[in-house]
Amino acid sequence: MATSDQHVSSLAKQARELFVVHVGRVMPELVKACETRLAAILDQAGPAREMQERRDAWMAFQKCQGNWLNQSRKAFQRTLLPRPSGAPNTGLLSMPGRLELLAEGAIDDQILASRLAMRILELVSTDLNELRLRIQHLEKRQELPRGDVLLPDVVSRILVDQWLDVQMTREGWLLIQDA
Repeated sequence: MATSDQHVSSLAKQARELFVVHVGRVMPELVKACETRLAAILDQAGPAREMQERRDAWMAFQKCQGNWLNQSRKAFQRTLLPRPSGAPNTGLLSMPGRLELLAEGAIDDQILASRLAMRILELVSTDLNELRLRIQHLEKRQELPRGDVLLPDVVSRILVDQWLDVQMTREGWLLIQDA
């Protein structure tokens, strides 16, 4: 017989799973919005270098969009897997106050993800906050754990990381970030 705590934990787990399913369902719309944005700016006048960057970004997106979609979905699914207590943290700093070497571009990547997280919050802060509060109440927590898929910075970091992992550029991301 399941205890009340197990039931509560199961509800929170189901909420996260459903969230990931819905994000996965929205991803094709996101891909389409990015493609539309890149196509719209493709023929805009400007310096030759900018026009070439837009063309390169569009071509890279045409080549990599399927991989970005699939890799992002897989990354969202991985957030649902239990993390061992000794597993490395995926945040910028694993321990507050501890200095670490960062890979080249890591700060730039974090800035890109933070901008997207702020945009997400602008659009859905009320709904997301309500969900967050309910999950915190179910789990009897003050805050969601770092790396929780329900946090906008985690969602945005996944999207940016997967963008870069499929060999699309930061410059290309800057072109579509508003989409």
